[in-house]
Amino acid sequence: MWIAITYRKRGEYSRSIELLENIIAINPEMWYYYHELAVSYYRKGLSHKGTGDISLSHECYRQAEDSYCILFDKMRVYHLADDYGYHYHLGVIYIEWEKYPEAIRELNYSIENNDNAKVYYFYDLGRAYYGAGQYESSSEYFKLACEKSEEKESLYLFYLALSYVYQLEKGNDAISWGETARLLEKAIFIDGYKEFYYTHLVVVYLASDRMAKAGEYMERYNRLTERKDRNHYRFLQLLLNVLYYSPDIKECRECFVRSNENNQNSMNGLVNFARHSLQAGLKSGSLHGDELKNRILELLA
Repeated sequence: MWIAITYRKRGEYSRSIELLENIIAINPEMWYYYHELAVSYYRKGLSHKGTGDISLSHECYRQAEDSYCILFDKMRVYHLADDYGYHYHLGVIYIEWEKYPEAIRELNYSIENNDNAKVYYFYDLGRAYYGAGQYESSSEYFKLACEKSEEKESLYLFYLALSYVYQLEKGNDAISWGETARLLEKAIFIDGYKEFYYTHLVVVYLASDRMAKAGEYMERYNRLTERKDRNHYRFLQLLLNVLYYSPDIKECRECFVRSNENNQNSMNGLVNFARHSLQAGLKSGSLHGDELKNRILELLA
């Protein structure tokens, strides 16, 4: 079995899976081998996801799920105590598979049956609620992860801030854009300069009509990316001007949220947000200045 794990650590997932399946064929009652098989399928699924082959990644997640189902059956047959850790791992697989109700079920079980649940259990349950669109529940568990984390992981703060953005868009008055911005700024302080933190801060400050702060973080983003893709920054430069004239800023923000959900890439989401804002301004005729209009049309071409 250790050879199979070594193959997995090297990224040779198919060889790891083949070896584990051969071991299981010889002794199918060794229930703990099914966990290792599930992990190898999961890692292989992640590698397919990384190359954009979603159908193959989902097939690997299905195989991992099957392995855990067999494992749970064998544990019941042998009257073994249920292991919350296996339910946690299955829950994480469901998150990657975008089966969020199943992920919530497994992760809740893993926390309820573990008095000393690790901080990342709460974080991943927050991710599951976030994926399911239950943003109040997601913020509750992201907040718990922040409170329990001794190292104050910036990623926990980031996702807590994102869950706040969605609640604010739905009119939750219990939180504020200012509080959301403070969380993002704290994440930057902990984690250093991160491009995707800056892009979200631009949007949060635009949403709270704090144009100067939005401009500040736009400039910081520009300094980080000046040797990368300049076209993104050109959109951002125009965005500040356009929002002064946009007929419906709220609609533009909602478009950003939708595009960010679809892209899972904050920069692409922000560019689509800018594109929508520009198009809305052009369509309504609310943009002024031929030079600005011409520059916008050039970018939208």
